[in-house]
Amino acid sequence: MQLQVANCQRIVTNINSMKKFILLFLCLNSFNVNAQEIRNVDSVYYLLDTTKTSVNDRMWNISLESPFKYYILRCPCLQYDNEPTFLYRVDLNKGQVIKKENLKSIKFSKLSDLIIDARKYSDVNSKGKFAFFFIEPDKRDFICHKIGLLHPRKKNISIDYEVIQSDSSKIKKH
Repeated sequence: MQLQVANCQRIVTNINSMKKFILLFLCLNSFNVNAQEIRNVDSVYYLLDTTKTSVNDRMWNISLESPFKYYILRCPCLQYDNEPTFLYRVDLNKGQVIKKENLKSIKFSKLSDLIIDARKYSDVNSKGKFAFFFIEPDKRDFICHKIGLLHPRKKNISIDYEVIQSDSSKIKKH
């Protein structure tokens, strides 16, 4: 009887070991499949030189809050009438210095193309992937930052009503 119990315990232990092995095998294969997937990422470069920006392109609000630097494009052109908001972490992204003579080799997007790409990127059903880069003047050279784009969110609008009771003692009676 004890021999049968010991055999059953050994079989259960072997089955549990096989389950773990199969699970590990499946997990490793799924990672391998994802690693082989080719992702097509379009790089979008925009030269953000606010001192030389044409009058038609002066739509930027640039701010620095805590570790983030924000670039808000004053154009309610995204879903839910949101404005494209680009950002990066200042403490983690020091940027890459680009010499002035090397700027000619970079294909820059116009502002209208940047807006179109931001709309494509922010669309949930979009299959396109974008990497956004902003290039700004920095002393004699330029500095390039890889930035992120915040996804638009539906604005929650609540209207609070306050009922103000009239003071009956001040009402004139005719």
